[in-house]
Amino acid sequence: MIIDKECHGSPLSKVGDLEYPPGEPAEPMEVITFGETYLIEVETHTLDNITYVILDSPVFRTQTKADPYPPRMDDLSSAIFYSTWNQAIAATVRRFPTIDIYHINDYHGAIAPIYLLPKVLPVCLSLHNAEFQGLWPVKCYAARPDNVGSYH
Repeated sequence: MIIDKECHGSPLSKVGDLEYPPGEPAEPMEVITFGETYLIEVETHTLDNITYVILDSPVFRTQTKADPYPPRMDDLSSAIFYSTWNQAIAATVRRFPTIDIYHINDYHGAIAPIYLLPKVLPVCLSLHNAEFQGLWPVKCYAARPDNVGSYH
């Protein structure tokens, strides 16, 4: 969740098995992972003085309401998902310069502030999946450069 004095709330990604009410279209974002450009469509919804930023991309639409995150943490499709998500969060922060804190909802979103450097954004990190403890297991050392490379 991202909160600022102007009440910009959580950026949310659309999943594949839900219908969403139409929002206010905004300029799309582009992120690059493994040299490929991923287009992120953007909409905003305002409810009770909070503006929610809705992010839509085929990368996010592969997930479902029941499983909004990739089931594995050690494959390239997960690396692409999380790299795209973190870059989109950083782009959202750049788009709304009044954002003054980022609540990182688990370690999956913890790389987003790195994409903002040299700007520093205060964060609050909530860890849910202590089982993983923020580690990215890999099957073998040879796969590691590919996973790490997804974050440039």
